[in-house]
Amino acid sequence: MNAKTLPHINDLRRNGYDPTELDADEYVYPPTEDAPMAKRPDLFVNTVNNLQYGASAIELSEQLNECVEAARKTGKKATLTLTLTIKPVGRDSGQYELREEIKAKIPTMDRGMTLMFGTPEGNLTRTDPRQGELQLKAAPEATKPDTLKTA
Repeated sequence: MNAKTLPHINDLRRNGYDPTELDADEYVYPPTEDAPMAKRPDLFVNTVNNLQYGASAIELSEQLNECVEAARKTGKKATLTLTLTIKPVGRDSGQYELREEIKAKIPTMDRGMTLMFGTPEGNLTRTDPRQGELQLKAAPEATKPDTLKTA
């Protein structure tokens, strides 16, 4: 079987690319001189979906949702960063150790200010201790006239 030469990812997207339609049999491993390995256009998505048996993709989706919600609520930018560290295992083994680090910077709402007053004892209070309290009373209810005047 000859390896299939895949088009550029942008050409695939323009033509309605669906990564679920990729067939694993299209890829030849190990590559040979007459059948070089084709590059997967979905390599990144496939790799992320396989990290930690899919748990990392779920975490990324949850973090992305949190970032979008917080950005919408606060009007501030959020960032979500995935760092992949790829280390070969041995020499010519064809194995790689992948470690991921997921970081999210989620914006928070600006917190309001509370004005308080200090007392001579060193306490805080919402009312100014130097100002006396006004003795306010409720106003009597207004009565409605029995008859209305008409012009």
